[in-house]
Amino acid sequence: MTTLALIRDMSKRKVGEYKHSLETLEKMRNARLELIKSGKMFGPNHPSWKGGRFLNSNGYAKIWVGRDNKNADKDGYVYEHTLQLQKYLCRSLSKEETGHHLNKIKDDNRIGRGGNLQLLSKHEHQTYHARRQKSQLRDLSKRHLIKWGQLWRWLF
Repeated sequence: MTTLALIRDMSKRKVGEYKHSLETLEKMRNARLELIKSGKMFGPNHPSWKGGRFLNSNGYAKIWVGRDNKNADKDGYVYEHTLQLQKYLCRSLSKEETGHHLNKIKDDNRIGRGGNLQLLSKHEHQTYHARRQKSQLRDLSKRHLIKWGQLWRWLF
């Protein structure tokens, strides 16, 4: 970035208000960009790091395990319920296995006696939710909250 571009970026501040010279600011920015490009500025090394656990937009807790983990997504995160099940079973989950939250609270990842997680095959999990949705729609139809024609369209 040139000196003129830096001056344009400082639209709200005057040049004299900075404690560093423009050349120093440019060197600092270039050094930071090199760190980002080299891949050394992610996870705990990133300045915005907040501990490695967050709730995604669907409400599931995700944990940072690093990009080299085989179960991690492109950013190095794994669903917390997957990690809990793997730890409990002492093995990795296959691609055909998934965790199901019994009480429908997506970030409640207790396991074992009185726990909330259940290991299901993906087919069993899809079948469970499809049957549950059909029964809820039938209930709405019986209570006359939805017409049978609408129910028929939703089911098929």
